[in-house]
Amino acid sequence: ICRAYETLSDSTKRKLYDTRQEWVFELRIDKYIAQQLASESALIDDLTERLRNATLAELNAQDPSTGHTTLYCAARAGNIEAVLFLIEQGAE
Repeated sequence: ICRAYETLSDSTKRKLYDTRQEWVFELRIDKYIAQQLASESALIDDLTERLRNATLAELNAQDPSTGHTTLYCAARAGNIEAVLFLIEQGAE
């Protein structure tokens, strides 16, 4: 979702996607917020590494622009592994 948004929101990247059918992204994984990591099942290792020792406040933090929590983003994206991990960590 996040890589798609980054690609589709930039006209040059969108044209490259249209011709190559490849996502073009430049945002480094370490710059992703937890909600972005939770939205992509391929990034589960990055999510668990980042949030393994997180406080409840960090787990339940809301994205400043959308108000969505990490758990909400994982559930909305259908990322069951992330949902289970977040619930085990105490996320609400």
